[in-house]
Amino acid sequence: MVRDAKGNLYGTTTYGGASGEGTVFVVDPSGTETVLYSFCQQSGCIDGAIPYSGVIRDAKGNLYGTTTAGGTSGEGTVFAVDPSGTETVLHSFAGGTTDGCDPYGGLVTDSSGNIYGAAYGCGEYSAGVIYELANSGGTYTESVVYAFKGGPDGANPQSSPVMDAKGRLYGTTFYGGGGGCLDGCGTAFRLTNSSGTWINKVLHTFKYNGVDGYYPCAGLTLDSEGNIYGTALDGGSFQLGIVFILSPPKTKQKGYKETVLHTFYGDDDGQYPYAGVIMDGKGTLYGDTTGGGSGCGTVFKLSKTGKETVLYSFAGGTDGENPIAGVVGDKAGNLYGTTEGGGCSSDCGTVFKVSNAGKETVLHSFAGGTTDGCEPEGFLLRDQAGNLYGTTYMGGSSKSGTVFKLDTTGKETVLHNFAGYPSDGAYPLFNGLRMDTKGNLYGTTYEGGASGEGTVFKLSKNGTETVLYNFAGGTADGCQPLGSPAMDKNGNLYGTTEQCGYSHHGIVWKVSQTGTETVLHDFAGGSSDGAYPLSSVTLDAKGNLYGDTFGGGAYSSCTDYDGCGTVYELNQNGVLTLLHSFDGADGANPKAGLRLDANGDLYGTATIGGDLNECNDHGCGTVWKLTP
Repeated sequence: MVRDAKGNLYGTTTYGGASGEGTVFVVDPSGTETVLYSFCQQSGCIDGAIPYSGVIRDAKGNLYGTTTAGGTSGEGTVFAVDPSGTETVLHSFAGGTTDGCDPYGGLVTDSSGNIYGAAYGCGEYSAGVIYELANSGGTYTESVVYAFKGGPDGANPQSSPVMDAKGRLYGTTFYGGGGGCLDGCGTAFRLTNSSGTWINKVLHTFKYNGVDGYYPCAGLTLDSEGNIYGTALDGGSFQLGIVFILSPPKTKQKGYKETVLHTFYGDDDGQYPYAGVIMDGKGTLYGDTTGGGSGCGTVFKLSKTGKETVLYSFAGGTDGENPIAGVVGDKAGNLYGTTEGGGCSSDCGTVFKVSNAGKETVLHSFAGGTTDGCEPEGFLLRDQAGNLYGTTYMGGSSKSGTVFKLDTTGKETVLHNFAGYPSDGAYPLFNGLRMDTKGNLYGTTYEGGASGEGTVFKLSKNGTETVLYNFAGGTADGCQPLGSPAMDKNGNLYGTTEQCGYSHHGIVWKVSQTGTETVLHDFAGGSSDGAYPLSSVTLDAKGNLYGDTFGGGAYSSCTDYDGCGTVYELNQNGVLTLLHSFDGADGANPKAGLRLDANGDLYGTATIGGDLNECNDHGCGTVWKLTP
């Protein structure tokens, strides 16, 4: 099953439907089911039959999946079903020695829209294949990227492959690999594209030994540390199957030019600081953590010497829970922020105020539905009159998110309801706002727009919204922007996208007031560049941009994201300087942006890392200072 942002669930049934050969269905949040398509409507079931796996869904609402039978050769299909229920066969498997057959597993896509999957049988060695459907403007061409030989490399992949941030494919084979079973006990493998040739590395050969499992028939799950999780159908002490983890070797290496101001430890302290910090005139830092404290997150302050004080611990329920967007302050020392969950209405989150003495007040509880927003995940903006502005990821008249205003009395006004693809943006994820001197608001949405890849928008004081730019994705543009835009004195906006771009690692962009976009930098990943920026950029007086990336950098201990993350500087000519690479012990995977002081020092947070003995050996995160 796959779930969209509105709570609808999509899946398949192996049998049933108008012809008894399976269906694609949707179930809405009220539990009402709609059959979107019944297979075998066409003569000879050339539209496919008997789907064994689920579906994946793209930003435009199209569903993709496989059937194990049907198609022009009766060997199975790859199909697409659009939101209106129209089905298109993207590929009919031919079987034999040149193609796969019986695709029991589901699909995975890369950032260019290419589709990958596994076929259980056929292929050059009759042991199954991994295949690719290359996407060229909506036309798909299939090729076999790897044919299993049936020996030590494995045989008969039965599950969906998964893809990491480097584009490598991971999966399991039901047979092959040896291990004491008649046809082999199965393998876990990784496929890497090396200049057009896919190289198979067997990560584990399962064994029939009373301890290990065998016959893995389900897919794998990857975590941010490069660990691989899965199940085997049989084996173990009682021959009833196992759950396993495959862990890569971990290395710790030294960082440079950095000071860790605080390492979070969980429990009474906070843990997992998803947002950045703010600084007052005395150099004291303030922020929040999404966990720790009483279990639902904290608001903290940190002195210049690194002494931390937990100002408030969230209790959950009507109090709010899991703040992930950071805080803003006023001249009196009060802090304002949002919680993703909790509140007294629909568990849709809150806007809160915490005094410098640690007293909390819930200013607003979001109601969700079509009349209010739900899940505020971007940081708040406060104007000179004390009004607060922000976004919600969901809710509103189209359930695609909102822009809201909260006045000093706590009265909320929904300023804009996002309508979504194709005329408007949708789902402002971790996206705050920027205000110009005329009171216009600017922001980004993670999805929606003409290509479904996200937007940059402007909202006037009277509530009129203008989409300034629609991201196109692919290799020439970014997709899925996060964070609030920075603005220079000429009104140009700057920001990042998490994905797409030439190397599929995200970009830094500039958008003028007339909607002209310039890609300032394509992240390449690897040891000398960052990858996957998940936050805003900070602009200095000379026009240089500073930011952080979730992955990339010199240290490879965080294998899923091409490194543990970086801090970078980018000048107006597009020249990037890597200021710092995180190594895990000093923090890892920053995603909250930076604060720049008058001396040019940078401050930020890392979501994990620090003391690697805490928080399930990932570390609970750090607050750091960097002097470039």
